[in-house]
Amino acid sequence: MIHETSTYNDWFAYLAIAIRRAGNCHVPARRAGKGPTERSCRLAVTALWSLRTGDQVWEQESRQHTLTLAKSLMRADDAGMVWFPTWTLKKSLMDRRRILKRRGWDMAFPQAMWLDQHLVKEALRTQLVKLVQSRSHS
Repeated sequence: MIHETSTYNDWFAYLAIAIRRAGNCHVPARRAGKGPTERSCRLAVTALWSLRTGDQVWEQESRQHTLTLAKSLMRADDAGMVWFPTWTLKKSLMDRRRILKRRGWDMAFPQAMWLDQHLVKEALRTQLVKLVQSRSHS
């Protein structure tokens, strides 16, 4: 049953992996200076670029990028770490793909995290337990 801890934790771990793969996470970034306006900032991030060169063979290259993004997209945690959404970074780096002079490159951010995972996990668990209990009493 889904309300059993080990089963729920296993199920939620798969959900977390799917969310990270979908790009709905945040990537830690380092501030690299002021942006051209008050509403923007420069930041440095590391992306892992991959190209399939043959059957099950991937060429990978880690690159540091400096970008200018809107401060409204930035999220800071209690430790002072700055985070930006994965989708924003991917969108910003798509034009830089031409620098690599190859097609078919994909990028990833291995250090990306789902920052609200613990909140969603508990809220979802509570709702699922209520649902299971209401169905068993029906």
